[in-house]
Amino acid sequence: MQNSLARDANQNEVERLLEFIPFFRQVKNKEPQQFHVLMAFSKVAQLSTGEEIFSMGSDDRWLFFLVRGELNVQLRDTNDRLLNLNSIHSGEVFGDLAMLLGRPRSASITVAPNCKQALVFGLDCNIFGYLNDFSLVTLHTKLVFYRNAVHSLRWKLEMYRNQHPDHSLAGEHRKLKIHHPQDGTLEELQSLHEQAVALATLLVTWNQSFCQFGNSALLKKPQ
Repeated sequence: MQNSLARDANQNEVERLLEFIPFFRQVKNKEPQQFHVLMAFSKVAQLSTGEEIFSMGSDDRWLFFLVRGELNVQLRDTNDRLLNLNSIHSGEVFGDLAMLLGRPRSASITVAPNCKQALVFGLDCNIFGYLNDFSLVTLHTKLVFYRNAVHSLRWKLEMYRNQHPDHSLAGEHRKLKIHHPQDGTLEELQSLHEQAVALATLLVTWNQSFCQFGNSALLKKPQ
């Protein structure tokens, strides 16, 4: 794996690549200076077939975005067999569960066998600090992040529901209370954070159920 700090890479190239990532695009359009702050806490990684980005059980605060390529999400079942849970495609975020829940990684992420090279962008989420700490990351940027996080998690859970409509957890995410405070406020940020944590917890529970039942229960993401 070849790592380089985002601030040391070709800035025009980095900005061009990140135009495809909603979080970075929205921050850059609204608060260009904040975008540059994020770049100071970011890295770009190039990986080859089979290389691992992080392993199950590792503990860090990095959040990742797949810019190009395809990745596999891998878990171990109760018999310690390695299972391919699903795939990550360009534009998707991953590593968010550990970041949101403050716990070790619940899965391993590797470059898919049919992918010669993957390009990944990583953000050190220690920059976020406490939820109400805006010394480095502004309220607007945190709102953008959590809005995108909630949307991404709900989408993943909806995919699980569509693929496994008879699963005991199908539809549980639709029961979670959605609070709609005034946009752009600290109250909205707190509400979004609560929703993201609840959705992330439910997604981890889904993944754990796949570990128990093995390959027959695994999600196959439609192409």
